[in-house]
Amino acid sequence: LRFHNIPHVVNNSGISGPCGRNPWISYNGKVVTDSQLIIDFLTAELKLPPTFLSSEQQGVAMAVERMLDFHVYHFGVRWNWVDNFEIIDKYTPLKIGPAFFTRFIKKVVRGRVIKSLNAGGWGDYSIDEYRLQWVQDVKAIEQILGSKKYLFGDSDEEISRTDLSVFAFLHCHTVMPDQYVYSGLREMLRDGAPLHSYIKRLEQRLYPDIKEVIGRAGCKESERYPQTTGPYGSTN
Repeated sequence: LRFHNIPHVVNNSGISGPCGRNPWISYNGKVVTDSQLIIDFLTAELKLPPTFLSSEQQGVAMAVERMLDFHVYHFGVRWNWVDNFEIIDKYTPLKIGPAFFTRFIKKVVRGRVIKSLNAGGWGDYSIDEYRLQWVQDVKAIEQILGSKKYLFGDSDEEISRTDLSVFAFLHCHTVMPDQYVYSGLREMLRDGAPLHSYIKRLEQRLYPDIKEVIGRAGCKESERYPQTTGPYGSTN
């Protein structure tokens, strides 16, 4: 939305979409959930410019987006909600009544998340197995990036929807306190690493007002953990 200068209002209530997932949008009364479906919907509805990618690049882009939506997303959910619930307990903006009641609600949601992960087979991996695959997925993105500024080119005109998706999934790992980032990812996203420079480059392009955005979300810069809706933030 920011990338294409589409007017929108971000919903920071923490309420999930109809399918229990974020991001989601409401556009002229129509609710659409799932980042890739949202992009496809808005591209058609608003007649956004067609992709500049070649047929081969479109294939790579689709593979990366599917990997993000299924592997990287679910491994991130397991890391946050199962292995490190204190991240959710401390940083999720959801507040319902007294603190003890909010924590109870978060635990109920955690139980549902675990049930969903198990139903999809994501709970069958051992801790070492899923963390290894998580790192391999992010490493694949680093390999596709290579020495380029963006996945498919070096100019700002060559920023693709896939770059925006990668930003949405990985940006949070560059701003969370180190103790909440898996060490395998932290090494690839450390200051000065190719992926870190890539994410910061996209942040400057998409969120030059990042401090104001964090402030509106009610987070302190020193302990920020913004919702990772990225440039496809929910609208109402």
